[in-house]
Amino acid sequence: MSDTTPDASATVSRNVRRLRILRGWTQDEAGKRFGDITGAPWSKAVWSSAEARTRPRNWTANELAGLTELFGVTFDELFAPPGEATCPTCGQQLPDSLPPESPQEGKRYRLTGEHLQAVAATYLAAENDALPPTVTVASRYGVGHSTAAKWIGKAREAGYLPQWSTTPGGAR
Repeated sequence: MSDTTPDASATVSRNVRRLRILRGWTQDEAGKRFGDITGAPWSKAVWSSAEARTRPRNWTANELAGLTELFGVTFDELFAPPGEATCPTCGQQLPDSLPPESPQEGKRYRLTGEHLQAVAATYLAAENDALPPTVTVASRYGVGHSTAAKWIGKAREAGYLPQWSTTPGGAR
């Protein structure tokens, strides 16, 4: 296998992360849902490890079968290389550019201009990739949905994101 071709385990890990984020699930929630299917729930730490790209998991056949049921995808979709994976719900191609999740879960962030610019960049990348922007910001920084929404509002106020239209039914 060449250095530029991801191995199958890394591809599955990458797709598992994308599919979880597309559904707006936290790692805890995905782990509980996985347990409902397999009878063995995964903790956030186990789920995070399973999504890691640096040390891909050695997936078992039972885990792969559970993932296909959890996400409603086929084995082919679970193993689809980057650039070929599609969303099982809408059929759109899954983006290769999901932002990394926060390496420092629970970290408190100062709302500096630099931070708000990073929030805006994450929001715009998610929007461009047809992902739910607020969920993506929340996942990227390891914060709740309401905190992510507040940060997005602050980024708008600071001019890093366009303002919403005030016209009823108008374009954003």
